[in-house]
Order: sequence, then C-alpha cells, then structure tokens
Amino acid sequence: MSASVAAQDLNNYQYVQVPDKFEFLKEENQYQLNALTAFLLEKYGFKPLYKKELPPGIQP
Repeated sequence: MSASVAAQDLNNYQYVQVPDKFEFLKEENQYQLNALTAFLLEKYGFKPLYKKELPPGIQP
C-alpha cells in the first residue's frame, strides 16, 4: 500500500486576505469570527489583511 500527499508550502506567503464578511453569516464580523480568524493567522506568523486594507500592488 502506498500513499502520496501533496501540500503547499505556506511559508512562501506573507499576507493572508481575511474576508470582510463570511458568506454564511448575515453581518460583517458576526460573532467576531473575522477578527478571531485574523488574530489566529497573526499568531501563527501571517499578516492578515481585510480586502479594504490591501496595500497598492497586492491583488485580491
């Protein structure tokens, strides 16, 4: 039996885009889910950015 696994190397990414509003929620940051997502991404070494905060030159 053999198995093959392919994964991306996430260390190559500096920024992570966090949506302003998740599709399954009715409001922006409902239940503080977007803020929690950004917090956890930052905790693990990423730079979370909301779409409205994207610097020039960074494509969504």
